[in-house]
Amino acid sequence: MTTVSSPIVEIVAGELSLFLDDRELHRRLAPHMGWDRFRATLLQCEREDFPRVNSLWRGRYWPAVKAWLDRENRLSNAAITGTQDGLRTSMPRAVTPLASRSAATA
Repeated sequence: MTTVSSPIVEIVAGELSLFLDDRELHRRLAPHMGWDRFRATLLQCEREDFPRVNSLWRGRYWPAVKAWLDRENRLSNAAITGTQDGLRTSMPRAVTPLASRSAATA
């Protein structure tokens, strides 16, 4: 078993732990923020139903954190996969580089 810096975050059989401490969340979500600002942001988000620390597991459940972030940023499963109810409804449209679009309209 290989471990990383936090005792809560362990890599077991190639999979990350499901319960993350706040230091690991900081590393994953906003390493550019200072620790104190990140903690204040977590407290503010908790008032908006951000997943709380589970006292039994001593961490936040990562899938719930990710789901909260997706909802907060208005990202649905259909938007991620381009599917609805597991079926692809349309092919994703090709993204044309901005330079190509402005040259085509000129």
